[in-house]
Amino acid sequence: MIPPGHLASARVRHGRKYPAMVPDKSAPLSGWYPINSFPTQMQCSSALHAWSMPSHAREQFMIAHKDLKEKEFLTKALPLGQCIQSNDPRISIK
Repeated sequence: MIPPGHLASARVRHGRKYPAMVPDKSAPLSGWYPINSFPTQMQCSSALHAWSMPSHAREQFMIAHKDLKEKEFLTKALPLGQCIQSNDPRISIK
C-alpha cells in the first residue's frame, strides 16, 4: 500500500508554477491505496524494495501509468510503501 497524496505549494519548473502531489505518510492506513497483492510478506517486501529505486522492476511497474504527474507521485510514494495483510483491522478493503 502507498500513502495518499496532497497538493503541496506551487513549485516552479521551466519557468512555470504548478502544484505537486506529495505523499502523506502520516495519513491513517485506512486512506492508503493498495497497489498490488502478493501471496507472501517476503514477495511483497521484495517488490516494494525493487520499486523504491530506479530499476527494471520499477520501469515495468510504471508502464501502466501514462500520466507524468502520476509517475512523479509514485516515484515519491513507493519508497514509503508498506506491506499490509488484507485482513489488517487498520484498513478496510472494499
